[in-house]
Amino acid sequence: MMFGQAYKIPSGCENMNICGTLGIGMHDDTGEFPPSILYKAFKEKIIQKPIFSVYLEPKSGGENGVLTYGGYDERHCDITKIDTYNFSSSTQYQIQMKSFSFGAKRFFGNWDTFLSPGKAVIWGPPDIINALLQSVNASNNIVQLHFIDCNAKLDPIKLSFDGGKEEYIIEERQQKMPWPYAPPGLCLFPFNSADGDYWILGDPWHRSYCNFFNFGKAKTLGIAKPKI
Repeated sequence: MMFGQAYKIPSGCENMNICGTLGIGMHDDTGEFPPSILYKAFKEKIIQKPIFSVYLEPKSGGENGVLTYGGYDERHCDITKIDTYNFSSSTQYQIQMKSFSFGAKRFFGNWDTFLSPGKAVIWGPPDIINALLQSVNASNNIVQLHFIDCNAKLDPIKLSFDGGKEEYIIEERQQKMPWPYAPPGLCLFPFNSADGDYWILGDPWHRSYCNFFNFGKAKTLGIAKPKI
C-alpha cells in the first residue's frame, strides 16, 4: 500500500535523525485520512484482530520488548485481568487521567493523556512535574534532562484514569534509568514538563504495564500486568 514519502526535502534536513513508528496509528472513521498500514492488514486478514500489544522489559537486559500485531501478548502479559478504557479521541491513542500522586501529594483533574511507547520519558503538566522534581531533589542540565542519585529511595508514583477504579503504580525502579552520559553516581529521572496541561506516557509507564491498543471499532486501551 502507499504511504507518505518525501520526494524533496530542504538541504538543512537531510542529515537529521528521524524516528517514529510507522503504520500503527488509529484508524480514522471519517475517511478524511487513508487507513493505517495495520488497519489495512486487518481488513485484508493478514492479522486476526484489530489489536496490537506493547510490552517493554521491566528490567534492564533481556530482550528489551516485544510489539505484537493482531492480538494479545500472552507470553509476557497476564491477560487473565485486563482493565479496559475507551479512547477519548477518534484519531489518537488518548485517554483521560483523573489522578496523579506521589508521597503525600495528590493531584486531581481531567487531563488528556497520550500513550507513546516511543517516548523515553513521561511528560506532564509543569506544576505537577515541578513538584515531583522538587520532592526527589532532581538536578537538571542545559537540555532539561533531570538526574537523581542512583541509590535514592523513592516513593511509588500512582495514577488513575477516568472510567476505572484501578490505581496504577510506577515503582521506584522505573523512576531511575541508567544513562551512559549521566554524571557519576546519577541516574536519569524520566519525567519532564510538557508545554501544557496534558500527559504523555512514555517508557516508565510501558515498562510497568502491558498495553493493548484496539484500533478497530471498539477503540479501547487494555492494561494488564506483565508476567515478569
